[in-house]
Amino acid sequence: MRVTQPIPDGVGFPLFGVQHITALVFITVGIIGVPAYLYTRLNDVHRRWMRLTIGWLLIGMDIVVQLAYLIPGDYSPDRIPLQLCSLGVYAIFIDCLKPGVLLREVMYSLTIWGTLAAVVFPDWAGRPLLNIFSLQQFFGHGLLALYPIMLLVTREFRPNWRMLRQVLLVLAPYAALCYLLNQTVGSNLMYLANAAPGSPMEPIQLFAGQYYIPLLFFLLLVVWAVLYTPWVIADRPTLRK
Repeated sequence: MRVTQPIPDGVGFPLFGVQHITALVFITVGIIGVPAYLYTRLNDVHRRWMRLTIGWLLIGMDIVVQLAYLIPGDYSPDRIPLQLCSLGVYAIFIDCLKPGVLLREVMYSLTIWGTLAAVVFPDWAGRPLLNIFSLQQFFGHGLLALYPIMLLVTREFRPNWRMLRQVLLVLAPYAALCYLLNQTVGSNLMYLANAAPGSPMEPIQLFAGQYYIPLLFFLLLVVWAVLYTPWVIADRPTLRK
């Protein structure tokens, strides 16, 4: 999610500084690792309650954030809840109510790596680490990664590269809507207009120029190759024996 309000210089935390690394370790262990392990120890009823808790927490936090900008009149086009992580929130919320294979494929193919990129290169680093907005961002992105990881470790979901066509049918109109809004209201939804500040995509955008969006699609295919190749290999008949 993109930060748009002006922030005084020098109040944030440096990327890969002590505070940032500490936050990453806490997310990895405290928000993802330990809860994912505990999930494996639960029965089906309690697992469903845990999924419901995460789903409602995510959608609830998003609503609170939207209201926090709307009420004082600080809302801007970049606050429209149509970022890539927002798609993950919607997929998780629907899945916790009515589980679906496509929803879980969207989480695996788009949410996990998107969350990783968001917390490794947070565009809210200009704010203090203990700022309520920063804490919400780290916590929310941790939950976004936790949900599909819980499903993976318990084998309630197994990635299937053949479902990527359906994922594209979800992603294409979503990205098209974001692109249209970017052109219309001057937002930067899904970072289709400009790369996330401080991320590796900034120099890549400078290099790609007008081919920035086609390059994003190519990089997505590369990410999918990395994510799905292990599962394709594992599904080979010779490895199943």
